[in-house]
Amino acid sequence: MQSNLGSNPKGRHKHEEEGNIVMDDVVEYEFNNFLKDMPSHKHLIYLIADDYNDEYPGNQINIMQVKLDSRIRDYLKQFYSGKYCIYSDWCVHVVPKNISLEVLGEKKSKFYVV
Repeated sequence: MQSNLGSNPKGRHKHEEEGNIVMDDVVEYEFNNFLKDMPSHKHLIYLIADDYNDEYPGNQINIMQVKLDSRIRDYLKQFYSGKYCIYSDWCVHVVPKNISLEVLGEKKSKFYVV
């Protein structure tokens, strides 16, 4: 699986108070990486929990993943409807529908199509 993270924004706001602004910066950074990668024929991953564990507690990472998942889902519905699957666990996964069977299996593949 390919990690598509460039220079991670974690640590650039250490002097700031943790909160929605900093978390939204992370979501925006990861969403911009997603936009750069589209369209893709590969299994892509974003907002990998381990990359942010030192700076954010698990519940905040989950909140960021939910926000990112929602933004990517909206984008895919608008521009690539029915062509990608998206799901989140330790990161946010974006999988082209044509390879989703090998990545997710038949049952899950149908469930996650956007």
